[in-house]
Amino acid sequence: MKTISAFLLICAPFISTAQCNLGFLQDTIYTCANAQVSFVAGVTSGGSVSETCDFNSAGLPAGWNAVGGFWPVQSCLPSIDGTDYFWTGGTGLPSIETSNYSFECGGSITFDMAYAFQADPIPCEGPDNVNEGVSVQYSLNNGASWITIAYYSPDGTVLPSNPGFGASVSGATPFTSWGTYTLQVPNIGSNMAKFRWIQENSSAASFDTWGIDNIEIIGFGCGYDINWSTGATDTNSITVSSSVDNSYIAYAYDSLGVLQCQDTCYLLMANVGGFDNAVQLITGKFIAGQNTTTFLDAYNDGCPATNGLITVELDTALTFVSSVPPPISNVGGILTYDYSNLYYSSLHSIVQFNLLTSQFAQVGDTVSIDVVMLDSVGDINTANNVKNYLFPVVASYDPNDKKVYPLGDCIPGYVLNDELLTYTVRFQNTGTGAASNVRIVDVLDPSLDPATLKVVAVSDDVYLNWTSASQVEFMFDDIDLPSESSDSVGSIGYVVFEIEQFQGLVHGTPISNDAAIYFDFNPAIITNSVLNTVSDGTHFTIGDTVEITVQTGYSWNGELLTTGGVYTQSFPRLNDCDSIGVISLTVTDEIGLNELVISELYFYPNPTSGKVMIGNINGVGQIEIYTTSGKNVWRGNYISGQELDVSTLSKGVYFVDCIVDEAVHRGRLILK
Repeated sequence: MKTISAFLLICAPFISTAQCNLGFLQDTIYTCANAQVSFVAGVTSGGSVSETCDFNSAGLPAGWNAVGGFWPVQSCLPSIDGTDYFWTGGTGLPSIETSNYSFECGGSITFDMAYAFQADPIPCEGPDNVNEGVSVQYSLNNGASWITIAYYSPDGTVLPSNPGFGASVSGATPFTSWGTYTLQVPNIGSNMAKFRWIQENSSAASFDTWGIDNIEIIGFGCGYDINWSTGATDTNSITVSSSVDNSYIAYAYDSLGVLQCQDTCYLLMANVGGFDNAVQLITGKFIAGQNTTTFLDAYNDGCPATNGLITVELDTALTFVSSVPPPISNVGGILTYDYSNLYYSSLHSIVQFNLLTSQFAQVGDTVSIDVVMLDSVGDINTANNVKNYLFPVVASYDPNDKKVYPLGDCIPGYVLNDELLTYTVRFQNTGTGAASNVRIVDVLDPSLDPATLKVVAVSDDVYLNWTSASQVEFMFDDIDLPSESSDSVGSIGYVVFEIEQFQGLVHGTPISNDAAIYFDFNPAIITNSVLNTVSDGTHFTIGDTVEITVQTGYSWNGELLTTGGVYTQSFPRLNDCDSIGVISLTVTDEIGLNELVISELYFYPNPTSGKVMIGNINGVGQIEIYTTSGKNVWRGNYISGQELDVSTLSKGVYFVDCIVDEAVHRGRLILK
């Protein structure tokens, strides 16, 4: 993030070789009582040199040079901060060149820049060819030769260098309005480096104009020893635990043992009211006869630490090839894994699968994977312990894609307005070399509430950069993602985030989302777009009959139903949804079952292949079994000590209610 010190003189240098700024990978960590966490600190900015220039006066810092432009000026576009800036014109190849700085340990350059709109009147006529943009470069030999860090093409993309040719550009691009840009400068191995912004191709002195403002140059510090208030010395990390909120101080000393800077990090106790296990599945594309790499990501978003089992049930069209770690059991297509010591801010439990899709699968078929995180009695939110995934079989493969959970019903992906949406953006480095940085840009649909966005799973360290109220960037800095050719699995990355819909959306409101993925300075890769549509519950998938139990009545498609019975309504057949909706309605004066649940059911065996015992409820009563969507699929009598034969039910996850003496006991049963 760009910072401008308030005490700097206008366009005057501030050079510091004796001071530094200390930073942390995470300066605040929320965790559970007595859980061990690590803080990592380093000298992140200002250690060797810092300098700014905002062009608000006629002077430049010592050693700087400007060619082919004017300032102070506000000739074409109001700047970000409303002050003057440098605007090109006067020569055909304008540039800004700095003096030499120490960048032996790397650093960063931040600046504001904008291109004029192409075909606007002089002096506000912008670049009209893709080779007429601005290159940012550095030199290690006082300007005798230059190395390009990034090239800002007029078509709105950032490239490693100027292509030297290209098609004509017209209309608005991301660069035709002011934007703030930050470039990381590598360890260039020299204490004498200068930088420049240069337009190397231009139609004429009065054409292809652009502006620059608020340049900030920061060289990172070298050779610091870091000590801690805990007593740890000469280390950039500490591992700590506490049962109360606590703080820790890191101190950076130079090679002479003189304290140069310090900063404080904070360990805070998570106030989450219990444990909350959750699981996500991140997959590639499923293609007949080919392997697919899939990741299972399990975690606990609360306290205390949890241990248990995870089952993964594969579609019959999928064959388990291998996984890391291997399953503790593999019976009938149901894989079982264990997890342990999961808690708020702990490492996630990751399983990497290799799955083979049947060669007989057809394009358009779907394959299912059901994931259940077991042993979660007392979980404050059991809805995220069970995931029922459906994936289409496709003919082509793009390793950079976007998925949404739930898919929703029918072609529009119908979901209720109160359903939480989970998006997964998956990326893979298919280039020839490692990618230093990866940036994902996501413009949220207007029907999604940005304030509720929560990152729940990532493949690597990430931070969020909100560039507007609805546009967020997921920044994987220094990820060093290897190429696919050198490490096929290691070249894959992902981010998974949850987000809520705005409430009150009307039936039929579409919610679409895609993402732009940037590998270093290469052009963006645009993912596929995923679609959900808000439903009021009046849509039905083909062949559905919905059974509903309510206390007083149910409103269906504008009709209030107050007595039990079977009701049928006809709808226009649209988007692969049924034209006939059928409801079997039971109306009772009693309190709803959800309000009467008093204890958890325990089954054995669970999972089961057909027969099961309930081990903790005595007496005689009634059993009712529901799908995870609430559909009643089985009713029968309950007598303690007798086996239940549920072999007629399909494989999957079910909720079971056992009603004895007007008390309701509920549990989750898995049929394999």
